[in-house]
Amino acid sequence: MVANYQLLRKQSISQQDGLVTSIERKTIPRDFFPADFSVGYRGTFDSNNAQFRLRVLNIIKHWDWPVRFEFGRTGHVTICMSNAHHTPIKAKPYIYDLASWNGEEMNNEVGGITDGAYCISASTQENIDIFREEGKNRPANRRIFCIEDMYENQEHPPNMGSDGVMWYGHHVHQHSFYKHYRRGMKVMSKNPTRKMIDIMGDDFRRNYRWFNLVAEEKLFRESSVVVITASEKHRVSNNRVVKAIMAGKFVVTPNVEMKSWQKFKDYIWMGDVDDGIKWALENKPAALFMIKRGQDYIRPIYSPRVIAKQWKEMIKWTWVSWKRQQIEKSWNKGR
Repeated sequence: MVANYQLLRKQSISQQDGLVTSIERKTIPRDFFPADFSVGYRGTFDSNNAQFRLRVLNIIKHWDWPVRFEFGRTGHVTICMSNAHHTPIKAKPYIYDLASWNGEEMNNEVGGITDGAYCISASTQENIDIFREEGKNRPANRRIFCIEDMYENQEHPPNMGSDGVMWYGHHVHQHSFYKHYRRGMKVMSKNPTRKMIDIMGDDFRRNYRWFNLVAEEKLFRESSVVVITASEKHRVSNNRVVKAIMAGKFVVTPNVEMKSWQKFKDYIWMGDVDDGIKWALENKPAALFMIKRGQDYIRPIYSPRVIAKQWKEMIKWTWVSWKRQQIEKSWNKGR
């Protein structure tokens, strides 16, 4: 057991500054990964919830890892999502996944769910920075993993066969789109605000679509330009930008300080929204080339298998690191 502990300690310490890349069952004593090893999940069970869909449901589909997944129950390692309230889990390690982090974020009380998490995961570095700056990472040296969102839709070649323009986004971001709406645009979201209904006027019944994945795919086919906006107080992930590009569409965003979008600046229009739409529709060959370059950039970084592997590695790191600490405590206690 002493030799096993030294091996485990060396591997764990050597990987502190990045995602673990070498933790495999063959390099770790078998008893560290029980035969019935399971991953628990606590959160919202709704396929229309993006956090559940992108960070749990589609991850499982692309795991080459024979583990049990326990929905609504605790596993050897448990993932707690910020899309629901939780109480801290005793005696087993859990990961708290941030959807966003701002002053209104749930579950951030002292001694609450975030404090009890063995490690934290988030979809943007920006959210991690805010989380740390606000002093919410307690203890301050706790490990935080940045695992970005995958693209979940089928990839399509760049295509701009129509002059259709659409906007899609979470309903909390609708207000960021009001000033950019122009007659004839298609809109997809949930829970339309009264102002959204008023701004769209007679177009509302024809052009407002309630979000679901089938309707989203249809709207992509009907459009050439996808406008994406967001509230600046919410540090959103890049999932909608990535999804639209992989659908073969040209993306237009206002020039906002959203770091998760900045990395795509060479493949999308960031600036005046009206100018961006006009340029894209009048310069389709150039826009199509930008889409293709964007897809080539995205494919090796955000594919489902790549992101699923990062989740697997984080979960393995969590279990091995936690087990190492348990052995260390037992070792020190017995000396």
